Amino acid sequence: MLLKDSLDDGIQLGVEKVSFTDGTVWTRADMRSHIAYVGGTSGNETITGTTGVDTIHAGPGNDTLVGLAGNDTFLFRQNFGHDIITDFVAGAGSVDVIDLTSDIFVDFASVMAAAAQVGSDTMITHDANTSLLLKNVTRTNLHQDDFHFTPA
Repeated sequence: MLLKDSLDDGIQLGVEKVSFTDGTVWTRADMRSHIAYVGGTSGNETITGTTGVDTIHAGPGNDTLVGLAGNDTFLFRQNFGHDIITDFVAGAGSVDVIDLTSDIFVDFASVMAAAAQVGSDTMITHDANTSLLLKNVTRTNLHQDDFHFTPA
């Protein structure tokens, strides 16, 4: 089921509930708790996950990603633009993961070579058109557990 801009309690329109043939009814809160994948488009967007476990794929625009609570995976593929994660939790055994394809970075050492401390944030730059800013994350807190490398 694809629901786009439909589960925000602050909007007037949208899906209020889903009724299944077996009598099960999901409210907006129920639907948000079952979301497994949140994806963006080629536009510049703010993409917000849920308080549960999310997989967030930004797409090629310049996006701001908000995972909220939960163990979140942020997917980045070739030409993802200049993106920002506002609430990434870094460190050994951390709950959040950045998933990169090997045509962007091949391993943790290559990520660290491209990472720079910028004030209280960490900027990871692949090239002039592709970068990732981790808000309020220090470079020294990054750990190999924070990254997964998927073959391109």
